[in-house]
Amino acid sequence: MNNLFTILKEDLARLCDPTLKGLLIQYFFPRGNMFRYVFWFRIMCYVKQHNIIKILFGFPVYLVFRHYEFKYGIHLNTNIQVGKGLKIVHGGVYI
Repeated sequence: MNNLFTILKEDLARLCDPTLKGLLIQYFFPRGNMFRYVFWFRIMCYVKQHNIIKILFGFPVYLVFRHYEFKYGIHLNTNIQVGKGLKIVHGGVYI
């Protein structure tokens, strides 16, 4: 779980101040970036790696993740490894 928070903090640092205030601003009031998608992508990857969490939270996380895939037109396969500091500027990306 600590690794998840570290990676999310690095992703947020690419956009703004990596604090709780910055997280809330980027998630609820985004300005042209796809931080919501990156946030749920990281959580989905974490859930896929941990079976206990996958059983409890797998389906709701999957639904939210798929919603943002459709909304932003982005698809990143959750089997790939993406390093810290992921920043997606515009949609329409399939990797």
